[in-house]
Amino acid sequence: MRKGWDKVARALEITLSAPAYAAVCFLLIMLLGPWNSPGFLETYLICLFFASALPVLVIMACVRAGLVSDMFLSRREERGLPFVGAISSYLVGTWSLSLLRAPRELLALMSCYAFITAIMSLINLSWKISIHAAGISGPTTCLVYLLGMRAVFLYALLVPVCWSRLKLGQHDLKQVLAGSLLPIPASWFWMEIALSFLFTS
Repeated sequence: MRKGWDKVARALEITLSAPAYAAVCFLLIMLLGPWNSPGFLETYLICLFFASALPVLVIMACVRAGLVSDMFLSRREERGLPFVGAISSYLVGTWSLSLLRAPRELLALMSCYAFITAIMSLINLSWKISIHAAGISGPTTCLVYLLGMRAVFLYALLVPVCWSRLKLGQHDLKQVLAGSLLPIPASWFWMEIALSFLFTS
């Protein structure tokens, strides 16, 4: 029975990972927000590539090169290079979306991924915070900021994500709580800055 629950936890680890959730978040904003720009599919594919696919490809390359032990970045000391790769991907994604004249909401979300990942990487220098939890709470906060209270229910995804991290022994309670709570005010702050000063038109 214990192995069965471990399989459930592992499945949640994959299906609710930051790259998988990013694909959903960008699509929700594009579908539920005001879309006044052409090239819906082209824009979404760019979001999908830079927010989901490329960060995963960076980790796969690190695993293949022997720089990272596993795809889930279980060891804190091995997270540095994948963090740099992810941040770079989000920044290039933001730039690419700006070239397409994509809606500023997408620019804000993509750049927020870079901002939160940078915070996580700094914390990771001395402490193993849960990036799985942050990968849910940060983007969900952006969705609540952009879409309103109808997106609040998505915070419930933190329950299975945090349970899976604890069940698999990847984090303790303090680490999943920090990963869940810290990105909320940080993401809200970034969205305010991004939409008020950085992406105003």
